[in-house]
Amino acid sequence: MENADDWKHAELVMFMPSSWNPGEVLDTSSDIPHKDYWAIQTIKFFARFPHDYKTWLCSGHTIPNGPNYEPFLEGSEMGGIVLMELDEKSSPMVSENGTKVRLFAVVPVTRAETEFKLEHGMQALVEKFIENEVSMTIDMYRKSVV
Repeated sequence: MENADDWKHAELVMFMPSSWNPGEVLDTSSDIPHKDYWAIQTIKFFARFPHDYKTWLCSGHTIPNGPNYEPFLEGSEMGGIVLMELDEKSSPMVSENGTKVRLFAVVPVTRAETEFKLEHGMQALVEKFIENEVSMTIDMYRKSVV
């Protein structure tokens, strides 16, 4: 059995397309268009989530964008997030002092994908992603895999 301390530290990552524009140095959030800021806003929400709700996050956790799975962007079906731990080569990462840090990709998903995962499990959703060649680079306008 793994040591509980091996799960105390985590980092969240998003693989953004090269076209993503996170703004310039010293820009405030109000200076960055929503089409680009949503990713920063989402990472900030998830970073605070365990502290605000006295809970934890792990691979397979899904969280809708509001009770009705509101799309993050106009014209997109992506209305939720699933966390996926990176492969064994990348996660956990071990710091110089030996601290293990889990790396979780924040992956936008559709309502249908979220409901599929809740019914069939994370491995079934991962298999759908593989079958449909879903890239880890975020595409907010990709079609649902279910």
